[in-house]
Amino acid sequence: MKARLLFLFFIAAGCSSETTALQGSCQVNTPSKTEPSYCSNVIVPGDAVTISGTATFTKRNLIPSGLGGPAAPKAIRFAEVAVLDSGGNVLNCGTTDSNGDFSIDIERTNSNVYVEVRSRANNANLKASVLDNHTDVNYHAIQSTSVIGNTNQSVGTINAPHNGSLEGGAFNILDLIYEASSFLATETAGCSGSFADCVPVSVANKVTVFWQKGFNPATYYCADASDTVSFYVNGSSRLYIVGGVNGDVDSTDTDHFDDNIILHEYGHFLEDAYSISDSPGGTHNGNSLLDARLAWSEAWASYFAAKVSGVYVYQDTKGNTDGSTSNLIYYNMERNLPVRDPSPSAYTELDGEGSFREFAIARALVDATDTDASDFDNDGIEASFAEIWTILAGSNGFANSSLEHRFAGNFFQLHDNLAGRTDIKSLLDTEKIYDAVTSDFLDHYATPDAGDGCGDISISPGNGNDKAEDGSFANSNQFASNDFYLIDHAGGNLSVSMNHDGVQDLDIYLYGPDYTYGSASSVLAKSDSTSSTTESFSTNLSAGKYLLNVKVFPTFISGILKTSTAGYSVFVNSNKVCP
Repeated sequence: MKARLLFLFFIAAGCSSETTALQGSCQVNTPSKTEPSYCSNVIVPGDAVTISGTATFTKRNLIPSGLGGPAAPKAIRFAEVAVLDSGGNVLNCGTTDSNGDFSIDIERTNSNVYVEVRSRANNANLKASVLDNHTDVNYHAIQSTSVIGNTNQSVGTINAPHNGSLEGGAFNILDLIYEASSFLATETAGCSGSFADCVPVSVANKVTVFWQKGFNPATYYCADASDTVSFYVNGSSRLYIVGGVNGDVDSTDTDHFDDNIILHEYGHFLEDAYSISDSPGGTHNGNSLLDARLAWSEAWASYFAAKVSGVYVYQDTKGNTDGSTSNLIYYNMERNLPVRDPSPSAYTELDGEGSFREFAIARALVDATDTDASDFDNDGIEASFAEIWTILAGSNGFANSSLEHRFAGNFFQLHDNLAGRTDIKSLLDTEKIYDAVTSDFLDHYATPDAGDGCGDISISPGNGNDKAEDGSFANSNQFASNDFYLIDHAGGNLSVSMNHDGVQDLDIYLYGPDYTYGSASSVLAKSDSTSSTTESFSTNLSAGKYLLNVKVFPTFISGILKTSTAGYSVFVNSNKVCP
């Protein structure tokens, strides 16, 4: 689960669907209590004086080689503010404005008072909390110097630093969530006038982020501290952002200033809060052929991050210039750099392959909605973000609970059927993604009438992937070496058989709708003999939709993958399957 190998992922549920480092039996750590109540009891003093000031934070600049020195201070926008006495008692509450300014009235006093700005917000502009850890469950804060509260006073500028106590990391996370929520509000305002199924969002739902200086939150989910990763826990409205390892923030992986990583994880939150994800979570590499559901979810999150930030470079840094710095990931989605060869479709070579490639899907979304002025490839296509959001969050799109196995194929199929949509087919063709059919990932099949039928189905295993075929599920090429069929089962006995020509060793596996590919606990039935040209199983199941997987078990000749084309036929309850 090394960060250099993957984009940051979300956890589907608990601990069972995690990457290798997170697999096995473990005690998942959850927050031990709720966060403190918001400072929301605003009073109107009888004898008022005003305490004012400005709140800012400093972040580090992202530079091509990693994480650099400090940027100019930025306003802490729409955050919770409290004025307290020397005993820590709250005298009154308020909120910073869009410039980071605050002005709060308190009852006149001859005692010392001070201002505390907290890393959370609960107002019409932003609903988010950046908290420290599962044990304390407390916000981060910066405080002013004390002043005497007997006259109007300015406490000046309070700044959250980029180093030392590092509160700038917490406030950078909070500010990025504001940027994302604000972007969503702007892009979806009035969108139902253009697309009837579009869901406007004025302010995004509440999200909680756990981040702490020098701490890797993956340890909450049974990882080793050195296996750093930021992630989102599906169904929890909780993000986790890496703050370092064992107190070290100068030479280890940190994400608190890696803007597109934070926004990527927030994209997963939006998918969970406003749509439905079928992604099983887990390890992923943008250049690999992945589970198509995982590839879609990760591509959406990376695309959303790029749209919010306006930066199409996905950059994950290690350390900073106070110690040593480098990039764990550096990829330009707009320019497709770095590439393994100079062709425009370097990562998508075979027809249909794009639905399994995270980078290919992200590039298609980016190119579809960028503007001509910034369009590196001059494609002339300027679709709106609202079109993408309509398919993701609309009740007739991915938010439709009856839709099965959400992935790029059926996303773009739904987009193609959207009234008033922009034609983006040329971009999908470039990335080898097809919107007209979903057979790149799964074949809906029909039982043929008497006298109808189809010939053998062909399959040719492939290793066009950075993970070499070695017989394991984890490294299996899900595009070339696997076929998937959606079975709508009426309930009762389900009998499946397969005949093949023996050119390859073929096996069959049956999964439920929420499966994790290759996970033994997800396999409902299977037949995986090594010598027979016939595979079959029979099992009793309740009514529902199931996924049948025909998989090539790879054969090697002198260390070279045997890629000969095999032919097979599949029968479900004695009826031949014709894709």
